[in-house]
Amino acid sequence: MDSRRSNPKSKRSQEESKSSSRSPSPPKEKSSDSPKDNIINSLLQPLEEKIQEEVKEELRETSKKSSKLNRMQEEEYQENIVTPTSLVPVESEGPHTFVTQKKEEEKPGEAPWTINDLLFPGGKVAKLCRILNPRSKDIKLGEILKRCGINESLPVIMLAGAEGDQKARLLIGIARAAYSTDAVIIDNGLKSGIEQACARKKVRLIGVCPEELIVYPTKASSGDRLGELSAGHSHLFIVGSKGDNMRWDSTVPLKIDLIERIRKGRGGPGSFTCRAICVLVGDNSNCLWEVEKAIKAGWPVLVIEGSPIGREVSSILKGGHSTMGKSFQEAIRNGKIFMFPESGTAEHLASAVHLHLAVTL
Repeated sequence: MDSRRSNPKSKRSQEESKSSSRSPSPPKEKSSDSPKDNIINSLLQPLEEKIQEEVKEELRETSKKSSKLNRMQEEEYQENIVTPTSLVPVESEGPHTFVTQKKEEEKPGEAPWTINDLLFPGGKVAKLCRILNPRSKDIKLGEILKRCGINESLPVIMLAGAEGDQKARLLIGIARAAYSTDAVIIDNGLKSGIEQACARKKVRLIGVCPEELIVYPTKASSGDRLGELSAGHSHLFIVGSKGDNMRWDSTVPLKIDLIERIRKGRGGPGSFTCRAICVLVGDNSNCLWEVEKAIKAGWPVLVIEGSPIGREVSSILKGGHSTMGKSFQEAIRNGKIFMFPESGTAEHLASAVHLHLAVTL
């Protein structure tokens, strides 16, 4: 048999082996451990570590600034809430107090007084001036009045001893007299029934009271709580702070100084002195010392006879027996005291107050 005749199977296997030997082999992967790569890695590694450290440091600084900013905002928020730190809010009612966070003092911690806006339920707004220490030499009443928008050299009516709104119909006459004489009314900041008439006629009604003895208005309150600030006041002067045990008598010196500044002005060239009158409503005895101070200042005192204190004053003037203190009785006997009869109406009261403000020497 011819040797050139080969087995077909063997011939096919030989061809396959040749074709496989001609196919290209897959490329070999480059080694990552080449000297060139090692040199590059050694140069880049310190740079990467430095960049990472800088990024971490920047993140830490940003975190510090953010936390500091949050603390500052929290402190500012706590300062701006008149805490009801003011007006002796009831502890459980603080969050419900309607007090705006608008402050007119840039550094309230360093100032002896601050001014805020107090928003009552219903939308009525009053200027709230807080005076922590009324005896401070840094209290400048002229500047405070200017910031509050209260003009000087105006007549003043001091409403003393008002409690509740039982005499609201009668006290409307005082608001009418204030409107006709452009006078300012000053009371204790609590409800007396005169507020609506003053708000309607746009008469300035200023309340002066100790923070220790008053509470803030709330959404749920009806306005009849003991010591609750009354809506309708255009301005409120809050004296002292929570826990200082300041009483109503403690506010009298500031109230008298405030009245004297409003009615006398700065006292310089071109200024003139207006009159002041004290209307003794006489529903409570917290007003006795301020009535004494008004008498010593030379103001006339108009006493509403149909009240507990009014009947005592009437008895003192007639020489009868009285349970009032000796200093008060002596002041009544020596002062300009005028009795307003129980039968008098609001129109009569308006005429009497207007007469004293316009004519009385």
